[in-house]
Amino acid sequence: MRIPASLVTVGAEIATDHCTPTYASAAEVRSRTPRHRVRGAATGLLLALLQACSGGDALAPAVPLSGETAPSVVGDIPHIAGLTSDTVEAGHLLTLNGEHLPSVIDATRILVDGVALEIRISSATRIDALLPAEAFDCAPQQARTLTVSVGGAQIFRQALQVRTAQRVALAAGATHLSTTSQTSHCIELVAADSLGASPEGVDTRFVVAVVNTSNDLAQQAHFEVRGIGSGGTGTMATTSPFTSLRQLSGLNGLAATEALADSHDDEQHASRLAMQARLIATTGPARNAWASAAQPHVASRALRAERRVGDTVTMSAVFNSCATASTVKARVVYAGNKALVLEDIAAPRAGRMDGVYRAIGTEFDTLVYPMLAQNVGDPLAMDASMGGDGRVTMLFTRFVNDSAAGTAGYVSACNFYPRRTFAASNEDEVFYARVATANETPDDWRRVMRATIVHEAKHLASFAERLVRGQSFEDTWLEEATARVAEELYARTFPGGGQWRGNTGYAGSLECELLQCDDRPLIMWRHFSQLYTYLRGANGLSPLGPTHRSDNTYYASGWSLVRHVLDRHAQDEAATLKRLVRGDAGRGLAALEAVSGTPSDALMAEWALANSGQATGNTGSWDLRSMWDGLARTFAGAYDATPQQHLRHQLGTSFQDTQRAAAGGVVYLTLDGNAARTTQVLRLAPVSGGVAAPLRLAISRVP
Repeated sequence: MRIPASLVTVGAEIATDHCTPTYASAAEVRSRTPRHRVRGAATGLLLALLQACSGGDALAPAVPLSGETAPSVVGDIPHIAGLTSDTVEAGHLLTLNGEHLPSVIDATRILVDGVALEIRISSATRIDALLPAEAFDCAPQQARTLTVSVGGAQIFRQALQVRTAQRVALAAGATHLSTTSQTSHCIELVAADSLGASPEGVDTRFVVAVVNTSNDLAQQAHFEVRGIGSGGTGTMATTSPFTSLRQLSGLNGLAATEALADSHDDEQHASRLAMQARLIATTGPARNAWASAAQPHVASRALRAERRVGDTVTMSAVFNSCATASTVKARVVYAGNKALVLEDIAAPRAGRMDGVYRAIGTEFDTLVYPMLAQNVGDPLAMDASMGGDGRVTMLFTRFVNDSAAGTAGYVSACNFYPRRTFAASNEDEVFYARVATANETPDDWRRVMRATIVHEAKHLASFAERLVRGQSFEDTWLEEATARVAEELYARTFPGGGQWRGNTGYAGSLECELLQCDDRPLIMWRHFSQLYTYLRGANGLSPLGPTHRSDNTYYASGWSLVRHVLDRHAQDEAATLKRLVRGDAGRGLAALEAVSGTPSDALMAEWALANSGQATGNTGSWDLRSMWDGLARTFAGAYDATPQQHLRHQLGTSFQDTQRAAAGGVVYLTLDGNAARTTQVLRLAPVSGGVAAPLRLAISRVP
């Protein structure tokens, strides 16, 4: 090969018109060359000349893929000694070590299969370069060619193992959370004990939860789950048909009327809470309204304090308006320390249920109110500002039956304000509840009403605590979720009813509710029956609110999310719950972040995996596997032991599934097989033209 005379920088020992068959070592050449002639840009030209004289191409010299470079040199000639690792992951730094490397970044060019790397650090002995995360398709690890050029001359060439997928190596029972929420993911699943193992390996199961971590219910994720493996084509699992709860009639000791009697119209209930939150936000703090009132409430307080059993009182039944109300004539049935129980004189069973009402009032005085005040919040927190009588008024009226069919009970924030603010106010802590119908016995009514009383009293506590502090009302989903937590604390007051982090199972708890082994009411039944419904369609449902008009599953999935936070992240369950209810931690997901010290997307991913039915890890308050097994036994054919709908594939297969997930929704994937014989890469990416919502992965290797 002819070398232009302009490139020649050495003496007469090397011909100017051709290369000799052999050449002196670089050290010898340099020893015969003036130092000032082998610096700066001349370095690259000299290397080009030396490589050309060895039979190579000056522009693309041939250097073995084994990593061999030009002979070792001294002085100013750049030299790459090697890499810190022969494997690099896309999105991470590649580090090269050497001598006399350019300190000017622009002088060096690093390519991997023609893709230029961004140089982050360049010094005389080290170069750090970033391999772009999106430079290569999501695929199993493979060899690619790395080249390094300085001043236009290639000084290094080597085969490099490039891993485009994030490797997740898990031991049996271990879990992994992706570090951030992204719209796309590329991961490689590895059983830690299969690395270097014999081909026989071990049977392995991975469970993957893909969570749409958006908090905007309008942002539904539309994405593709693609498996890239070493085997054949996988198959999707078929989904089992969901059995409606209305098919439970006549099964094993729980009549349909009992199963459904406490399932009030959650949609109306939640919409009223949301409406009141908006109203109060525009009205201003209740304490300010009372402070500016002209003290007429003092006389009202004295009048309420004088109410005795047998008295007839007039109450305002407030529903969707704070300005107008229906008048209800009611009789005082129980007058206790913390509860005043009133029965509508127009109720179908008026005057024939006094014993039941007294039992309800006594339980509130001695158990429910102390439990709420100690662990949740005080329903009477506004009482002093209102000039109240120190009691919660329970108005059981047919107005609820007639005006809000399907609703067991509700509250109105209007009653916390003086009448000069809201004309229909009772100026009292009041909750409204339905009366027993002519077709249900007093005992049946009481069985399903007791947990409703706790639920509504918790709403009063939340309203009162926030109004006295000047805090805005809670997001509806979290307001309802924490009301379900209050019911759960009530369940614990019964033998075997559960305890914090107690991993309580079906026997003696939910089973005892359903089969009426004692006098306990239905409490946790609605938690687990609704949670089961949520899990049957977790991709299209959300703990953050309803995803369609008739959806009320978020009562239970929201409770489950809060329960996860309390079990895994709380140091003091009661103190943490009080912060949430009082508004000290903020609202919604931000409040859960504040009390847990964990980003909300990570909380949702942890929770989704815990609900998968197959994950292991921290013990919670409830043993979900036991619950589903128990319901499947008690209601054979209506429930099964695995409510979660999983996409199922064999490890090492290639497959492609297109999925949608509501905000807070979860898609579950299960992979089974021999991890020592296969390579499994998963790629998640938005569907072209679809919504690119943030996704987070939670992965567990099932023992």
